[in-house]
Amino acid sequence: MPYQPAWQQEFRQLGGILWNGLQELAVRIDHIGSTAVPGLAAKDRLDIQVTVAGLTPEVEAGLNSIGYRRIKPLVRDHVPPGYPTDPLEWSKWVFDPPEGQRPTNLHVRVAGRANQRYPLLFRDYLRRHPEAAEAYAQVKLALAALHADDKDAYYAVKDPVCDILMVAAEAWAAACGWEPPPSDAGGVGGWAIRCPWACQIARILYNVESCHRCGGKTSVLMRRKRCGPPACPGSHSC
Repeated sequence: MPYQPAWQQEFRQLGGILWNGLQELAVRIDHIGSTAVPGLAAKDRLDIQVTVAGLTPEVEAGLNSIGYRRIKPLVRDHVPPGYPTDPLEWSKWVFDPPEGQRPTNLHVRVAGRANQRYPLLFRDYLRRHPEAAEAYAQVKLALAALHADDKDAYYAVKDPVCDILMVAAEAWAAACGWEPPPSDAGGVGGWAIRCPWACQIARILYNVESCHRCGGKTSVLMRRKRCGPPACPGSHSC
């Protein structure tokens, strides 16, 4: 279906619920996939990535507490050509949403691993390159028409297409010094849950919303000293 501006707000609402359920177990929560790219046609199903320090029983229990249920057969992403082949780099959990919630795919991946970085870079590359996003949309529309009832065939073509786009995305990332920007859900519960009062005062004084390197674990003042201002994605230079 055509891009729906409401997808962004729906993600923020769900992100707030996830922050509340996971508390400090969540390093960051991001809107990923096609619904996260303005102007891109997509299925009416949100993809959300929760980044955690590890795939632990506490994480699963936290998500269970707000109604998410793990799809246990889904434990790994495909390995793109040229990326690390260590299975740990591609391990993940996938959860179904609570009953009655809008269609959502919840992906839980570990901070710093290849499969946690991949969807963030892919999303940001398409956000900055609408011509690539349009070409990708045409591929997806053709696949949906040709393989509407065959998921295996759909992904057998779609995954390599994404990997081809990632070649260009990696070159762009290297050229502009890309690093993951602040979480799309950072303003929905993230500050209230994860930042002490001193951090919030520093945020106002220094006019910094969050840090693209530190994951919200220290105060804004200390993050600004240690990391400096946001890099490429925080500006429009690339």
